Amino acid sequence: MATEQEEFEQSAKAMAAVRRGDEVLALDDAGHLIRIDIYHGAIPTAHHTTHEAGGSDEILLDKLGAPTDVLLLNTSTSAHGLCPKLDNDTSHFLNGQGSWAVPLLTHQIGGSYHSADTLAHLNSKISDATLDDHSDPRTPNAHAASHKDSASDEIDLDELGAPTDNTDLNVSTGAHGLCPKLPNDADKYLDGTGGWTEPPSIGAHAIGGDKHTSDTLANLNSKISDATLDNSSDTRDPNAHKTSHENGGGDEISVAGLSGELADDQPPKAHKTDHENGGGDEISVAGLSGELTDPQPPKTHAADHKNGQSDEILLHELGEPTDTVPLNNQLVSNLKGMSVTTWTEKTIATGVISVDQMFIKVDTQNDDGTDDLDTITHVAGIDLIVIHPENDARTVVVKHNTGNLWLPGKTDINLDDIEDGLLLVWDSVNSKWFHPAFGGAGGGGVANPLEADLDFGDYCLKIDTSPDSDHSASGIKGYYTTDVAVNFGDVLYMKSTGNLGMADGDDDATMPAVVMALGTLGASSSGWFLEWGWARDDSWSWTVGNGDANTIHVSLTGTTGNTLVQSLTGFEEGDWVQRVGWCKTSTVMKFCPSLEMVEIS
Repeated sequence: MATEQEEFEQSAKAMAAVRRGDEVLALDDAGHLIRIDIYHGAIPTAHHTTHEAGGSDEILLDKLGAPTDVLLLNTSTSAHGLCPKLDNDTSHFLNGQGSWAVPLLTHQIGGSYHSADTLAHLNSKISDATLDDHSDPRTPNAHAASHKDSASDEIDLDELGAPTDNTDLNVSTGAHGLCPKLPNDADKYLDGTGGWTEPPSIGAHAIGGDKHTSDTLANLNSKISDATLDNSSDTRDPNAHKTSHENGGGDEISVAGLSGELADDQPPKAHKTDHENGGGDEISVAGLSGELTDPQPPKTHAADHKNGQSDEILLHELGEPTDTVPLNNQLVSNLKGMSVTTWTEKTIATGVISVDQMFIKVDTQNDDGTDDLDTITHVAGIDLIVIHPENDARTVVVKHNTGNLWLPGKTDINLDDIEDGLLLVWDSVNSKWFHPAFGGAGGGGVANPLEADLDFGDYCLKIDTSPDSDHSASGIKGYYTTDVAVNFGDVLYMKSTGNLGMADGDDDATMPAVVMALGTLGASSSGWFLEWGWARDDSWSWTVGNGDANTIHVSLTGTTGNTLVQSLTGFEEGDWVQRVGWCKTSTVMKFCPSLEMVEIS
C-alpha cells in the first residue's frame, strides 16, 4: 500500500502543486483548485530569504527547473511574471492585456484613429505637439541670433556654401561685403567705387611731398635725403672711403681682426735664412714629415749593394718584379739559382691549359684517372715552364704534336707519378713547346736513344722491391684501354678486341690475368698497367709464410677490388687456377703472372 509520501509524489507528477504551509494545493491545467493535501513531513524553518538575490543560498532563476503549464505565475496588469505560453501563430502578438491577438490595422495619433492610406486625414491629426523636432522639415522659427558670432549655434563664414552670382552681399561704400566677381582681365583693378577699371598710366610719383618723373634721376636724388632712407636696407655703393680703413685711418681695420683667407696668395717676406743651419728658426731634416713634392735622387751608392760590400743585396732577397724584366743581350753572371715559391695548379679543359707563371702543376679534367694534354696556351713573357702532375693516382698524358707540344722521341709522355716532370721551352718560330734536351720543334733534334736496342752491357736494371707509398708500383708498365672500370690492384685479361676485361677464375674465357691496374680508370678509358714488378696497396692483408704459402691467385669473383685471392678454398670442378705472384709483406706483392692455368676436375 502506498504511503502518504508516495501518493504526494505521484500527485505532484500528475498535476501542478502549490505548497502552503503544511498544505499542498493541487491545481489542474487551467489553474483550478482540485484538492488540498496535508503533508505531514518535516517542515523546514522559514528560510526563503536565503534563496533570494544576495542571500546566503541564493538561487538563480536560470538554475530552477523548467516551468510547467501553470498560469499562476504569468504576468498580469498587477504584477510581473512569466510570459504566457506561445500560441504558435506568427500573425499573433502579445497585447497589453496578456492575450495573443492580431494587432489593429489602424494607428492612433492625437487620440483618433486614421487609416494608413489617408494622407489628408493624417495631416489633420498632426500638430506641433505631435511632431519630433528632429524629423520636422518645416520652416523654423526666427533664430538668426543663435548663429551669430559667439552665439549658442555660431556658424563660421568658411563653413557656408560657395556664393552664387548674387550681388546683394557685395562690398559697397556703405558696408563691408563680398569682393565683386573677377572680370578675368589682368589689366583691370578694383577701384574705390567697387568697379573693375584700368588705372591711369603712372606719369609721376611723389616723395617728400613733391612729384617727380621716374626718368629724372636728378629730381629723384634731390628729393632723397638721409632721413628718408633706411640705413639697414640701403644697398647703394658707398662713396670712396678706403683711406678710412687703412693704417691710421678713422675706421682702421687690423688684419688681426679679420677672418678667412685673402683672395690673392701673399708671398712671405724673405726669411729662408731663419730656417737654414744656425738660423733663428732652423729646421732640421729629421724633424720634417711627409714626402717632398719633387723626387730627390739618392747619392751614388750602387757600389754599396755589390757583392761583398757594406750593403750587399743578394738576388734571392729582391722582390718579384711587377712587370717583365727584359734581359735581352744581358749577361747574368754568378747566378746561384732561382727560388720557387709556389706552383700554380692548372686543370686540363678539353686537352688545353693556360700558364701564368713558370712552375705548373697539371691535373686531369673532373679528376679523371687519365687525361690528354694537347696544348699549352703561350703567354707573352713566359717562354720557359716546368710541369708535373698534381696527383699520383691520376695520369696526365702529354701528347706529342697533337697540339703545340713537341716531345722527346716524338712520342707521348705519361706523367703518372708526383715526382715526374717535364721542362719545356717556347719556340716562337714554330709556335710550339719543346723539350730542350732533344732539339727544337722542327724535328731535327737528337734521336731518342731508346729507339734503338737498349744495351746494359755489364749493368743491370734495378727494380724497387719496396714501394714507398700506398698505391705505388715499380717495374715494367704497358699502356692499355680497359672496357671496365678498375681500381688499383685489379688484375685483367686480354680480350679479342685488344682491350682489357676483369679476370675471373670461373671461366677460362676470362683468363689468364696478364696486367694489374695502377690506378682508378673508368670504363673505355686508357692508362698505364703493371706487366711485371712490385706493387703496394695498404688495404691488402696477405698472410706471409714460407714458399708456396705466399702465392697469390686470380679469384672467382671477377669484380673490382676482389680479383686476387691467397687461399684456394671454394674452388670447385671447372674452375681455373692461375698464379699471378707472391707476397713479400702483408701489403706488398710481386706481380709476375704465369700463363699456365690448371682446371680443377
